[in-house]
Order: sequence, then C-alpha cells, then structure tokens
Amino acid sequence: MDEFFEYFIESVGEPCAYIEVPSLAYKKYKGILPDALLSYWEEYGWSPFANGLIWLTNPEDYEDIVQEWIEGIPKLEGLKWYVFARTAFGSIYAFQPESAQIIDILCVKGTIVGSKEVMPINKELEIQTFFSSCKKRTFDLEDDHGNSLFDQAFEKFGALGTNEVYGFQPFLVLGGRESLENIQKVPLDVHLDIMRQFTDLQLYSI
Repeated sequence: MDEFFEYFIESVGEPCAYIEVPSLAYKKYKGILPDALLSYWEEYGWSPFANGLIWLTNPEDYEDIVQEWIEGIPKLEGLKWYVFARTAFGSIYAFQPESAQIIDILCVKGTIVGSKEVMPINKELEIQTFFSSCKKRTFDLEDDHGNSLFDQAFEKFGALGTNEVYGFQPFLVLGGRESLENIQKVPLDVHLDIMRQFTDLQLYSI
C-alpha cells in the first residue's frame, strides 16, 4: 500500500469485508487501469470500506450502468469509462485511460462532476490523488439537520450487499427529501436504471 491509499484508510476507514479479485481481472485490466489501482485490488480486493459507505468495484459489473448514464453527453459518450468505486447511495466513480480523467456520477443528484484533462497525462498520479483527497463526507449525504444519512440508514437497514444501495423514494431529482424516512435498501442496478430514466443530467468540471 502506498502513502496515498494510507491517507484514504486514515480518512475514510478500514475495509469491513474482503472480496477477492480473480486473477483474470488483473490480466484484463493490466495496462488499461493504473498499476496503483491494481495494487489496491491486490491488497484489499473489491471490498467495502467504512461499513460499506464506499466500495472498490469490478469495472465489468458497471459497464452497462456507466454507458447508460453518460449517454447523450458529447464530452463523455464514445469514450470507454471504467467504474472503480461506488458509494452506498449509488454514486459511481469512473476512470478514462486515454485522458486519465475521473468522473463522479452523482446519480441521486443528477449531476456528473469531471476533472479537467491535465498534461502531461499521469494515470498513476490521478488515481492516487483521488484516493488521498477523499474524506468520509465525500461519499455521505446529510439530512436537514446536518446528520449523516449513511449512519442512520446503516443502523436501520444493516449492511449493504454487493449489489445493494440505500435508495431514495421518491427520487431526489423528482423532489424527494434527503431524510431517513425516504430511504430503502434496494438493488443497485435496478435502482440506477430506473433513476436514469427520470434524470436530466448536468455536467460540471473542476
């Protein structure tokens, strides 16, 4: 583990389970995804951290999801994006190898936040910087009183499975409130697919 991921562990929390990455995945993504990310997989697997607030993911599981969410966005569609992390509320983080850019698809908010292309391209530094800059609040949501919705949902519903999220009903993009009363534990893929149909995405650069 490098110092960048050490910062991530210190800021976000330890893994709460271990999901082993098959050897074929390393062969598939070697030379495509940063070596640093593959080293994180080797040590921590595709595992949840901080009781499941943030997960390392198998990019293959999210190929259809990410394509659905970037469809119709000229700057993003047509490029190959690899989802390497996701949150308990269904936000997904994707990496683009040619530009080394990272996008945060905040599905519940209907926004995509993308990093600007930086020259020269440095895939390793981009992924390392992403993890070292993360805080728990980066991945959490708050209720009207500023309290962690993840902590409340975790206490009420228990831990998430690998294909589950805490979803809002009604969707926030349709006027739903960020409150525990509107949260359910739901299948990730189904929830994000339905939500996309009601979402008019906004793209922001940082």
